Amino acid sequence: MTAPKSRTPRATAKADTESAKAANANSSEMSHKNTADTNAEEAITTLTALMVKDAVASSKNIDNINLQILQNAVTASNQLVSNAVDTANLVNKQAVAHRDIAIDRIWNADEVALAVSALLGRYVERMNNPTPPAK
Repeated sequence: MTAPKSRTPRATAKADTESAKAANANSSEMSHKNTADTNAEEAITTLTALMVKDAVASSKNIDNINLQILQNAVTASNQLVSNAVDTANLVNKQAVAHRDIAIDRIWNADEVALAVSALLGRYVERMNNPTPPAK
C-alpha cells in the first residue's frame, strides 16, 4: 500500500488562513449583527416607553379639557336656569300687579272715568237746556 498523498504544508496553511479569515469575517458580522439587534431592541423599547408616556400625558390633557368643557356647560346651564327663574319671578310679579290693579278698578271708582262722566253729563244737560241769552 502506498501512503496517501498528504497535502503540502503550503496548501494546508493557505486553507487554514482562508478558513480563519472566513471565520473572523463571520464572527465580526455576527458580532455586529448582535450589537445592531441589541441596539434596535433597546431603541424600540425606549421609543415605546416614550410613546406610552406621551400618550398618558395627552390623555391627561384631553381629560382636563373635557372636564373644563363639562364645567363650562354646567355653569352655562346654571346661568340659564337662574335667568329663567328670574324671568318667571318678574312675570309673576307683573301678573300680581295687574291683578291688583284690576281688583282695585272693580271695587273702587276710577277717578278719571268718573270725572269724564260728570263733565259729559253736564255738557249733555247744557246742550239740551241752553241758557237764554242775557238781555
